[in-house]
Amino acid sequence: MLNVIQVQYPKDGCTGMINNDFLISCKSTLDQQLASKSINLFFQPIASLVSGKVTGYEVFCRGPEKSLLVNSDTLFKAAEFSGRKIELEYLCKHKTFEQICHSLMKEYLLFLNLDISVIEHHSFFRMFEAESLRKYGRISPSDFILEIRESNIKEESNTIYKVLSDYRDMGYKIAVDRVGGFSCGLKLITEANPQYVKLDTNLVRDIDKNSDKQSLVRNICEYCSSSNKKTIAVGVETQDELKTLIEMGINYAQGYLLGKPDRNINEIPDNIREFIIDTNKHKFSQYFKSTSVLTVGDISIDAPTVEPDTTGEEVMEYFNRYPSLQGIPVLDGNKVAGLVMKDRFLSKLATQYGVSLFMRRPIKIIMDNNPLVVDYGDHFYDVSKFATARPDANLYDYIIVKKDDCYYGVATVKDLLEKSIRLEATYTRYLDQFTGFPGKMIIDRKLSELVQKGNPFSVLFINFRNYEDYKFRYGAENGDRLILMLSRYLKRYISNSGNDNMFIGYSGRGEFIITVENHETDNLCNDVSQCFDEAVEALHSNRHFAKENLKLINKSDEVEKEGICIGITVINNQNTNFGDKYKIYYEALKIRRRQKKQPEDCCA
Repeated sequence: MLNVIQVQYPKDGCTGMINNDFLISCKSTLDQQLASKSINLFFQPIASLVSGKVTGYEVFCRGPEKSLLVNSDTLFKAAEFSGRKIELEYLCKHKTFEQICHSLMKEYLLFLNLDISVIEHHSFFRMFEAESLRKYGRISPSDFILEIRESNIKEESNTIYKVLSDYRDMGYKIAVDRVGGFSCGLKLITEANPQYVKLDTNLVRDIDKNSDKQSLVRNICEYCSSSNKKTIAVGVETQDELKTLIEMGINYAQGYLLGKPDRNINEIPDNIREFIIDTNKHKFSQYFKSTSVLTVGDISIDAPTVEPDTTGEEVMEYFNRYPSLQGIPVLDGNKVAGLVMKDRFLSKLATQYGVSLFMRRPIKIIMDNNPLVVDYGDHFYDVSKFATARPDANLYDYIIVKKDDCYYGVATVKDLLEKSIRLEATYTRYLDQFTGFPGKMIIDRKLSELVQKGNPFSVLFINFRNYEDYKFRYGAENGDRLILMLSRYLKRYISNSGNDNMFIGYSGRGEFIITVENHETDNLCNDVSQCFDEAVEALHSNRHFAKENLKLINKSDEVEKEGICIGITVINNQNTNFGDKYKIYYEALKIRRRQKKQPEDCCA
């Protein structure tokens, strides 16, 4: 995995108002710092949103502690005001390169925030040439990423993109900073052709509660994915924000939730790493579920809640703080007491005496006492039916989800529709297009889940014996027809079985795989064999020959074996503890080799 580290240098604009008098007062401190060539480096972790591991660190360059220049923005503003910006830039690069070569930091890629007016400077360009880097040790242009943003670029400058191209030709990569912020437009992303895109803090803040931000970030992710760009979310501060970013496919994240800047190189907290891993497992498992087995708990999200005695003023504060919030569940302890929807709440206030009557009184007097409350494990389609069966006035009300009889989260009709379309499209992508059954990737995921749970399970590997010879004798078209015919009979059998825990997939080359969560498979093997007999008879009924009359001829025109049959290999964990899915495949392969010596339909 790519290790990433970012070094932050000057940014236009500061965290506060900086006037000329203040910058003048900083001059002596700046002069002393440049004369002593001292820069303080602080490290903030950047974590992968797939593995949960720290893949790099953003390095902040700051002035002396307890000085006017302790803030990096102030430091570089003062240098620019004093006409010493290039000198400070050079010092920062020198200190950064030095520390990389004398610490473990050299294992990571470096993001360098560069001012455009500096990056175009000829002497600065020479500093980044490979020969100049060698004096610091074993580092090269491929170890660095140059980070820019549009506010640094003058509209009349036509040379900057050519300069960036020159840097790229030397081996550097390009990153665009603050995408989605006030200072970054689409032109920079398309013209600079960056390998990395950083989402602005303002775009990340409260993204779990803002559907407009989610739509924008989702589109950015789709663009980056299609153009082979990596995304980094900046300023992540809550687990809800982190969860939303993971579900949308962001590659990396940094923020106070993962760790504050520190002089030491720290890992992210263990609970945050576990949260990232668990969220990915949940996300990945959804990709391999059809909406017919998806539960409402899979799509529910957290939402602010209030108590029955909360006043109307406090409820209004919630709605003002989170503009995209359309409803607030009312809880009495952990139990659902009611629901306040924004539109009906505002309509109450809009009446002649509404503000006087409701703003300072408990919300319980106007809340909906009978909202739609469903259980975490209720099926997706069932909840959709309940939601759409409500009166028109309540059609778009929040659906409250409970788990173990306690409040868990909410879902909306919009969530149901969007998630249904997105998951169904993703699930369909992993189906075998020939049979319509789940394909190899979904099968692998299912086997891994069975191993991980540790509950009793059995896996049936069903394959045609002499399938290649059958196709050679009767043609590939008839071979395909036989697979399709068997898939239809198996589909009908599973549909009629009433066993919700039975899974069937098609891995290709005439092999079906069935899993059940028990060790009782004798009847299942007999039923599968019966399905095969019916499929063969249905396929060849018009040709006036049955299964036992088929003679398979090999490529040497010699009769090799009589009949077309299937082999069923049964693997279970009754006496064996499988560590992973590969051991299941290996055990099935060993048994299948023994089956080749048996000419009839067999179940081993």
